[in-house]
This record gives sequence, structure tokens and C-alpha cells, in this order.
Amino acid sequence: MASFDKTNPVSRSDNPPDALVFGPFRVVPNERLLERDGESVLVGSRAFDLLCLLIDRAGEVVGKADLMARAWPGLTVDESSLRFHVVQLRRALDDGKDGQSYVVNVPGRGYCFVAPVHGTTTSKRLGTPDSAANQRPQRLPHRPSRVVGRDATVVMLAEHLTARRFVTLRGPGGIGKTTVAITLAHEVATSFRDGVQFVDLGSLRDPHLVAIAVASALGLVIPVGDPTLRLIDALRDRELLLVLDNCEHVVDAVARLTERIYLQTPGVSILATSRESLEAASEFVVELPPLEIPPQDLSDGLDINRYSSTQLFKECAAAAGCECDNDVVARICRKLDGIPLAIELVASRLSAHSLSEIDNLIEGRFRLAWPGRRTAPQRHQSLSAALDWSYDLISPAERSLLQYLSVFPGAFTLNGARAVARSLNEPEAVLDSLEQLVAKSLVTSRPDAGLARFCLLETTRAYAAEKLAACGMAHAAHLSHARYVLEALGPRTYEAGGRRPGGWSHRVELLSDARAALDWAYSDARGAQLRTPLAAACARLFVELNLLEECRIWAGRAIDALDDGLSYHAAKVELLWAFGHAAMFTERNSHQCETALRGGLELAQAVGDSPNQFRLLSRLHALYRRTGERKRLLEVARLADTVAAAIGDPAAIARAQTYLGVAYHLSGDQRLAREKLEAGEAGDAAIPDLPIDHFAYPRGTQIMSCTNLWLLGFPDQAAEVANRLTKIGSNPDLAMYCAGLCFAARVYRWIGDLSRLEEAADRLAAYSRKHGLGPFSTAATALKGELCIAHGAVDKGVELLRPALPRMLAERLELYSGAATIALVVGMAAQGRPAEALSTIEARIDAVAAQGDSWEMPELLRVRSELRAGCGDSLGAEQDIGAAIELAERQSALSWRLRAAVSHVHLADSGPPSAQALLELSHTLARFTEGSETADLRAARRLLEISPLAIPRLPQSASPRSSRISHMLER
Repeated sequence: MASFDKTNPVSRSDNPPDALVFGPFRVVPNERLLERDGESVLVGSRAFDLLCLLIDRAGEVVGKADLMARAWPGLTVDESSLRFHVVQLRRALDDGKDGQSYVVNVPGRGYCFVAPVHGTTTSKRLGTPDSAANQRPQRLPHRPSRVVGRDATVVMLAEHLTARRFVTLRGPGGIGKTTVAITLAHEVATSFRDGVQFVDLGSLRDPHLVAIAVASALGLVIPVGDPTLRLIDALRDRELLLVLDNCEHVVDAVARLTERIYLQTPGVSILATSRESLEAASEFVVELPPLEIPPQDLSDGLDINRYSSTQLFKECAAAAGCECDNDVVARICRKLDGIPLAIELVASRLSAHSLSEIDNLIEGRFRLAWPGRRTAPQRHQSLSAALDWSYDLISPAERSLLQYLSVFPGAFTLNGARAVARSLNEPEAVLDSLEQLVAKSLVTSRPDAGLARFCLLETTRAYAAEKLAACGMAHAAHLSHARYVLEALGPRTYEAGGRRPGGWSHRVELLSDARAALDWAYSDARGAQLRTPLAAACARLFVELNLLEECRIWAGRAIDALDDGLSYHAAKVELLWAFGHAAMFTERNSHQCETALRGGLELAQAVGDSPNQFRLLSRLHALYRRTGERKRLLEVARLADTVAAAIGDPAAIARAQTYLGVAYHLSGDQRLAREKLEAGEAGDAAIPDLPIDHFAYPRGTQIMSCTNLWLLGFPDQAAEVANRLTKIGSNPDLAMYCAGLCFAARVYRWIGDLSRLEEAADRLAAYSRKHGLGPFSTAATALKGELCIAHGAVDKGVELLRPALPRMLAERLELYSGAATIALVVGMAAQGRPAEALSTIEARIDAVAAQGDSWEMPELLRVRSELRAGCGDSLGAEQDIGAAIELAERQSALSWRLRAAVSHVHLADSGPPSAQALLELSHTLARFTEGSETADLRAARRLLEISPLAIPRLPQSASPRSSRISHMLER
């Protein structure tokens, strides 16, 4: 013991006493002994540790953190555990009785020991107790040496026992029910006058022996016949806790006995452990959960030791002398569902296998057979033995259903269970068997939005799958599962009878089932007939969940096996649509992508399938706007408008207007584009939210409104739309979100908001990388290069853009490559390579012109004008700037015209700008009604604020070329 309160003379002694006395109590810390008037007082080990620390600092307020560190060294526990053990300590001390206080609570700070403490020297030791002491006999197993993650559960159970007296601790085999029960019994033993009686029923085979086993444990003389009456009579005046362990195989007999004990012996509390409820009167059931497991997306720096499952695994690994990799340990604990027995058995194999080998081995059947401690009960010798114990206790119908349920890779509904097991029993029989499996802890159940979700633990699933294979019914079960998945994923909500079969409220819950069904159908020849419709339904699901790479792979695999007929028409159309959509965003805008979409369109046209025609036209529209094929883009938009009118669906009509608006915008007619875009947006606003699988589901309907508004001369409105595009909702279409980021970034660059540009580029890089959207990743790199050049880091910007631009062209990202080209040529000019820059911009102008009128042509001509001027071609520069101004006016692109007017002012070699150029700039600037603080309008005002006569001539050391380059960098 350390120092005591200063009022205590023993606190300053060089030889601290080996016993401490307060009131009628005497404490011998080294012997962990507490006595009252010479009689031993039983107190839990953690409560004793708390008492020692409080006495050691008598008169001081001891903080809760210090107390928890003393009682639970190296562990993180909840404050409720501390409160529970302080309560137990106070009970042992009769704190508060007859007005005597020992331990008081100081709210918000901790606890304080307030009684005087004196030291004594004694020879008395725990091994030589006073013969007069009346030691209460305890029938308890030894306290478990390793109890991880159960402190809060022990506290909760103690509270329930106090309030209800009759508690059943229920859970599957190996989850730690016995460990928790023994720990609780040791902790609360002193709370009962007659202590605790622990009865292990695991070895019983005859239910008639239950009452005899309990009576024998209590030391009663057992009469001939049923001892229940004698047992009840003996317990009537006792105050004790009766722990009945492993009740599931004799559950009926235990239920009858405990019900009578509860009703007729008011001083007896009952704690039963079982894999199923006793279903006795007044029983309160507590489900023992698995240990906490780390989340799937374990973030960097997250301490896995905060999770009880990984704590247990690492403790077992340390005992085996093995160091652990945190990621692998977390993965193993997830695979083992946090079941303590499974963790201990698997960790015990570290002496024979490496951690990575164990991670691979537990995917198979090996984990079921790995042996545990020889001293463990037979049912805990292996995971297989633990499950055999439960399996042998269920009926044949329940066994068959459990086997069939093993085909579900995750949670399932009652409808799903009925669908998979429809060949086994009538629907109501399935319900009865499922309820029994839940009651017997072989299936877990949890409510979700008012609907029950069921699940098998991974170990139970592996065990049941072995049984399924052994009985020869695996094919039938997997076939039923694949058919159920196909039914649950269709039809689409806009089709006749559209609904959500299978009891699911969200299709994301079917993802693991979809993957499992596909794997089976494509690996088992007997599933060949389901492959095409199943792949189509799953491909649509993958698109909805933004799993585009997975969609591309499975849809491509299915398309390769398609025949040329019209069989499975709807499925074929779905596959071609899904492949084209996914390939567009994950690989490149390849001819294979276009071929798939065109093939789907032709197939839909052949059978008059208008909704699917519209869906395919919408994807072709997305393809052609990305590839810069503006003539085809307008053709597709007009055809979509015709199909929408024929369907008569308001959503399709609104969407077709948007498609026309985008086509006109990219072709350079900004006024007509605004008219169509506004019509589409108005139609969208009038339509309730559409389900994602609707044929006219909106995919980025406002993305190009921001650039259209900016070109028309409304930069503030453009920025507002851009800001909306950067906000991500709860269930976004990630491909369209990335497209929106690209256009928002373009507006931020034009208005000069480089911080927003950087933020958009970073988001685009993160989302495209995380979700495998390769083309957008390239676009993000180009944006970062453009940002570097805007900040003056020219060399770094060119270094990023030089490889990114060819990749964009190879991936046919014409929609985004124009701005990257302009940034690159500006950077090359700043590096002193104007001729190379001029050659690059001319190649871009030729490529754009080959596709007809373009929204970006005025800006390309303006940039070439400045480059020509820098190369000394004044005539060519004047021709280009004049063409740029004229084309911008014709396109109603006021912002392009303003930029061209500013460049026109800068074209003067070394003298003042012409009065005509200044007048043109002034008139153009006056046409703006908003955006006065954006970059271009500020630049224009600066030029006009300088009188032509006051414009200083360039010093001889500076050249006109360097002045123009600086101007280009600012733009």
C-alpha cells in the first residue's frame, strides 16, 4: 500500500501494516482477505481491488479513470461496470446501514473512502482462517482466466436478476454463455445470503434426472421418486442464486422445474444458460451477442484493440508467441462472426500455421474440424462438435431447412426462406421450422423496418453446407435460390405489375445473393438456362449500386454467350444496355461500347419495345456527347424526342427536351439550348421522384446547365448550379456525379474560383479511383494539371497534362479534352515553346471542325489568335480574333465574346489598344447583368479603367510576347 490520508498515523510509517482496520472490518491486501468481526466476507476480485485503492487514498476523491485502471488494467470498459462493482462493494460493507458510510460518490469526480483507517500487524493469513469463521460453501467452477468484452453484459445480467429473479442467457454454441454465467456468479456471490449453486446439466441424457441433479448439488438427501417437492421445500427459506448451465437438451424438464422454483421460493434467483429459451412462466430472455468485430472498411489508424473479438484473438496469439497483422486479424474475426470459441480454436492453430495461411484455411471446412483444448467439454472440442450438439437436438424438418438456408450468403427474409425451401414443405411448415431454428440459436433474427431479417453465422453456414452436400440436395437448393433471386430482382417498377418481390425494401440487400446466384449459374452446367435472365437482372442491380466494373464483367460474359434469336429479348436488351453504360465509364468510349448500345436499340426496335428504346437512346446520347460526335448526338436526341412523344410519359418527354438542349449547347446554339434545357428542368420539377430503374430515370439532367448559363453571360447562376453539382446525395449515381464535378470544375475555372476548382478536382480523383471509373480519373489528372498552370506552377502542370491529354483522346473523352488542350498550350507557350503550342491548338481546331459547329470553337480561335500574335503573325491573329468574336455572337456565347474582346485589346504590339477594340470591349461588358466579381469581368474593367493615352508602353527589356503569355496564364 502507498500513502494514506494525513490524519492517519499509519500513512507515514516506513513499514506499512499488513492489515488495515476500519469499523468492524479488517483488510489483508496481500492475502486478498476481507473480514468482519473475524468472519470472512466474500467480495468479488475487482470490488476488492477498488476497495484497496480507495483505502490507500482514504480522504481523497479517486477519479473514475484511476479506479477503472486499477480494476481493469490495460482494458477499456464502460463506466457501468465500475458502478456495478462499487454497488457490490457497498453491499459487502453494509454501507449506509445504521448510518455508517465508507464509500461515497462525489458526482462528476469519482469516489472517496471516508471512514478512519488504522494499521495492525498480524500473523493471520487466508490459509489459516479462524476456526470460528463460518465459511459459506460455494459450488462454483473456477473463475475463467480469460474473459474479454463481457463486462457490460455481466453488469446488465446482474441488474436483470435483481429486477426479475429469473433470467435465461441464450445464444448459439461457443458464444460464451458458460463463461459469462460463471463470471457473473463470482461477482454477485456475496449479494446472496446463501451464496451461489452452480449446476452443469451438460452431461445429463435423461430429462427425469434434472431435479435430482439440482437436489444433489444442494446436498439434499434424495428420496425415492421425484425429488421436486423436497427440493422446493429445502429452497423455500433460502436466499441464493441457482445457476443451471447447458439446458437446451433437457429444456422441457428445466422449464417445468424452474417455473416451480420461481413461483414457490421467493428468495431464489435463477440464471439458466441455453441455446433456446425455456419458455417458462416469468422467464426473461437475454440474447448473448457475439464479440464486437471491426467494420469492413477499417480506416487507417483505427485501433482494432477497441474491438473485443480482436482483443481475444491477439491474447490467444500472444500466448502462442505469434505477432499479428491487424488487417488480417480483423478479417479473420469478421469471418468467425466474433464467436469466442471459434476465435480461440482458430487462434490455437497459430502454432502450426502462419496467420495468412489461417486466413485462407478458414474459408473451407478446416475450421470446423480444428481441435481445441483436450480438457474442454466434448461439445467444445471443435466447432463441428459444438454444432453437432445443436444439430442432434433438432427435428428432421428443421435439419433439412437449415441445410437449404446455407445457400443464402447473408441475411434473408421469410419469403426468401419459403422460396428456397419450397420443395421441402408447405409454407407454414417452413415458418414453424424457421421459428424453431431461431429459438434454438441456429438462425439469428433481427427486425428491420418492421420486417424480420434472418441470418446464419458463417460457421453455422459452413456446417450446414457440408450437410447439404452430403445429402445430395445442393443442386436443388442452389437452383431454388437462383430462381428466387431472379424473381426478387424483377420486374422493373415501371413495368406492369412492377413490385419488390421477396420481402425486400431495398434491392441493395440482395447484392450478396445476386453474386452467389451468378457464381453458381456460371459454374454449374445445370444452371445454364438461368444464365441470361439472371445476368441481366443482376447487371441492372450492379448499375443501380454503382458497381460498374462488376456490371461490365458479368454483362460482357453473358453477351459473349448470346444467340442471335429473339428468345430472352428483354434480358438481351438489358445486358446490352448495361454493358454499354458500364463500359463507357470504366474503360473507354470504345466501339465495343457503341456496338452493344446500337445492338440493343435495334433489338428493342424490332419488337416495338419503346421504353427500352428510350433507355438505349439515353446511353447513346451520353456516349456521343463524350466522344464529341455532335451530329450523331443531335440525331439521337431527336429520335429520343420522337420515342418519348409516342410513349406519352411526362418523364420521358422532359428528359428528351434535356437531351435536345445538351445537343444544341455542345453544337453552339446557346439560346435554343437554354430553351430546351429549361423545358426539361421544368418537366423534371413537375414529376415525382422516379425509381432508379425507370426507363427515363434522370441521369445528370442539369449537368450542362452550368456551362450553358456561363456562356450566355450568367456567371452567378452558373456558379449556383455548379455548387449543387458538387453536393453528393445519400444514394448518388456516381458516374453522373463525377460528370457533374467535371462541369462544375469548368465553371470554377472560368469564374476564377481556384479553391473550388481544386476541391472539385480532388473529389473527382477520389471517387473515380475508389469506384474504378478510369476515364474520370484521367479527367481529374488533367484538371490538376490545369490548376497547376493557373497557379503559375507551369512545369508541373505541363508534366501532368502531356500524358493525360493523349489518354483522354485515346479514351475518346472529347467532351473534357478541349479545356485540357487549352491549358497545355498555354503552359507550353509559357515555357518558351510557342510554335509547338500553336501546332497543338491547330490540331485541336481541325478535329473539332470535322464534327461540325462546336461550343468551344470561339475559345479555341481566341487562344490561337494570341499564340499567332506571340509568333509574330499579326494578320492571322486579327483574323482569328475577328472570327472568334463573330462566332461567339452567333452562338449567343456572351462570355466567349467578352474573352475575345479582352484578347483583342491585348493584341496591340507595343502601342496603346485601338479605340475600336476598347469600344467593343465596353459594349460587351455592358451587356452583363451579373457576375461583376468573376475573373473575366474584373479583367475587362481593369482594361477600361485605363485611358488609352495613359497605357504605359512596355520597357525595352520586356517583349510583347511575354506580356501576352502573362495574360494567357491569368485566363
